[in-house]
Amino acid sequence: MQFSRLAVLAAASISLLSTPATAQTTSDCNPRFTTCPADPALGRAISVDFTQGAVDSFTPQSNPTYEADGVHFTVAAGGQAPQLVSRFYIMFGKVSLTMKAAPGAGIVSSVVLQSDTLDEIDFEWLGAASTEVQSNYFGKGDVTTYNRGAFHETTENQQEFVTYDIEWTATQIVWSVGGSVVRILTPETADTNQYPQTPMQVKFGSWSGGDPANPQGTIDWSRGPTDYSKGPFNMIVKSISITDYSTGTSYEYKGNSGNMADIVAVDGEIGADKGATATSNEAPAVTSLSPSVPAGLGSSDDNGSPTVAVEGVPSGWVVSSNGKIVPINSGSACKPSIVGVACGVVFAVAAACIGEWLSRIPQADLIESRGFSVGMRLLSTHLLFALAAASLVVADAGSTVPPECLNSDLILNATNIEALVNCTLYTYQCPFEKVPSGEDRIYNTTYSTTPPPAAANCSKGNFSLFFTDESITGLFVVPRLLEAEHISFRGYTRRVPEDEDPISLAVESIEFPDLVNVTQWGVSISFANNVSSIKFPKLERAKWLNFDLSGGPGVNLSFPNLIATDAHGISLTGNIDALEFPRLKDANKINIASTGNLDCVAFAASVVNATGTWWPGQDEVPM
Repeated sequence: MQFSRLAVLAAASISLLSTPATAQTTSDCNPRFTTCPADPALGRAISVDFTQGAVDSFTPQSNPTYEADGVHFTVAAGGQAPQLVSRFYIMFGKVSLTMKAAPGAGIVSSVVLQSDTLDEIDFEWLGAASTEVQSNYFGKGDVTTYNRGAFHETTENQQEFVTYDIEWTATQIVWSVGGSVVRILTPETADTNQYPQTPMQVKFGSWSGGDPANPQGTIDWSRGPTDYSKGPFNMIVKSISITDYSTGTSYEYKGNSGNMADIVAVDGEIGADKGATATSNEAPAVTSLSPSVPAGLGSSDDNGSPTVAVEGVPSGWVVSSNGKIVPINSGSACKPSIVGVACGVVFAVAAACIGEWLSRIPQADLIESRGFSVGMRLLSTHLLFALAAASLVVADAGSTVPPECLNSDLILNATNIEALVNCTLYTYQCPFEKVPSGEDRIYNTTYSTTPPPAAANCSKGNFSLFFTDESITGLFVVPRLLEAEHISFRGYTRRVPEDEDPISLAVESIEFPDLVNVTQWGVSISFANNVSSIKFPKLERAKWLNFDLSGGPGVNLSFPNLIATDAHGISLTGNIDALEFPRLKDANKINIASTGNLDCVAFAASVVNATGTWWPGQDEVPM
């Protein structure tokens, strides 16, 4: 049986989410297992010159730096893994990267195309081999075997810039080096059900596979160990060009097969037939398969966010042809040359008029998936310094904005809770000045413990909070926080060989005593199998609740004031003994997978009764 508004799927069964096959790779939301937000689409071609600095269409991790020859990804000590991650996805397309690989035994440079379902296409370079590159692919997160990697000869790739291409279509993947094809893969030649075919992000950076803390198998594959005294080791990317062979504003999954047939381009079409066609005789035979090439990029242990929480292009903005995020209706006028975007806080910077403003982009007048507003992000700190040096105004001259409040992603630790909560309470976006009718308004940020007057037309800044510190134990409390765009507690984020266990958060209790609303995303907790208590006593609304507490102790969960979640609903997994939502009135779905003592039938009945969504005549609880 069904009921009209609230779907309750409750099952007291052992979770399969932590099996070895899926423990190697992670996804914030995997559409094969749950309903996920749509992926923001690039929907066009861009070309980014990193010798000119950063662009805000890529989210940084672990502080890549910008110099005259491009963006540098530097590994100088254990745990460092700098990278850039696109804020958009492509559905088939071409990625071209001009770069120098990082030298050093055990140092790995990587370019990764990866989807939410964990399809993946890679190029990887080992610092111990300056005339070699590895190609690789994975499908649906299946890394039970590492037999798909192959080695290819190159010219000297650490001292000279070389261009590498990955062209991906529905019928083939072509890896090229310096314009020459080195490998071709088709659905027929790929391992069974392993051909990548879902929307991909683009990620690139460097990490240390040879770190002594890694498993011996990883050290051996990367030809380590790494001797950090010989560093620092730099991967340098001069430029990147990305073409999305599909169009539209976003890509939605209409099923959970992880296959191309489930993908829909919102306001556009899937470009399944685009791209050049290479023939097998263009590529040398792949004779040097590598059975031990792991998937993907490494991760960072520093204070940067190990999981790059990448939100998409903001509503009403698009990625321009040079990779910057700009307003859709930018016309030809004297406009800012650099635009920084924060979660609800727009930093537009006046600069010299340099001619025609970036071209308009069709079909992108709104990037939003079924009421799920895509949050904005702040341009990186080094750009703010560059702007200040150029005497460009980014903040109110009458206020001092704490540096931690200039980033919309707030990384929580044991010592900064008060300061970061203050960012959410006292940071505002205000119009910088009046502008002629029809031109884009310029905003600045201000920090004040006294709210600006209503006439100033200011609004609160919006922030997302992340917790990834695996060293903190016991109780972790975040008082005074009233509202956030997204809250994420997440432990294990690295891909590791099969014999290494995931790394879980050590924290045992999580409490947000004053939080009322999570406005843009939701609350996510995963790889946290020491948690026995979670308290959000005042929480009324969130886009979703997504907790995976697999393998943890028994837990009683109560959300006494939760009224509504959005289309993505509630998904809870773990050793759940008790669960209640006494005020819940609106939720699209609830998924419960409990290995504890939860009475699923009684819980389902209580939730249905509370929401008043039974159909007349029903005489049993729908399951």
